[in-house]
Amino acid sequence: MEDEDNLIDSVFSQLDKDRESGKLTKNLTIDGGYGISSKYPDYISKYSSAGKLIAVGKFIDGKFQPLIDL
Repeated sequence: MEDEDNLIDSVFSQLDKDRESGKLTKNLTIDGGYGISSKYPDYISKYSSAGKLIAVGKFIDGKFQPLIDL
């Protein structure tokens, strides 16, 4: 159990480091992905691989559902 806790701590520690350095955001926008935009803070923003905001919505039953037309 202690090894599992250490692994979890290690994963979250690396995630925090990547977020603080900007690497996490860069990787998300390279591959496309999801994030929170300052323009729509109550929703999930979907980005293209070029970093363009392409949809705004929420995850419902495990699937992204666009809620605001762009």
